[in-house]
Amino acid sequence: MRNQTEKLIWVIIGIIAIIAVLSLIPQLLYRGSTTPAGYGMMGGYPYYGMYIFMPVMAVVSVLVIFLFIYFLTESVHETGFARDHGEPDAMEILRRRYARGEINENEYREKLKELRGN
Repeated sequence: MRNQTEKLIWVIIGIIAIIAVLSLIPQLLYRGSTTPAGYGMMGGYPYYGMYIFMPVMAVVSVLVIFLFIYFLTESVHETGFARDHGEPDAMEILRRRYARGEINENEYREKLKELRGN
């Protein structure tokens, strides 16, 4: 589980790095634009850049939402709302004691009835 989470984090870091590099490309290509930076709708940069960045940002947004849900559900499972932290329940402890010979069959059946509520 830990390796999977670490891989997921590195994928997110990689996506952020790719977006950062892609956002620098128009800066480098159109530095000498005829329109001064800051004027006009796109600040002097060509409009076709939105066809690249808008789908990328949509994918990143969806990815962030899914990661938030994933980490939220993982934290809920780790805090104990789901199951104990790998600790055996009473039935399992009883089975182990019987298997090790700590209790005999009659004691096992009596305690089993008590646990089941019969």
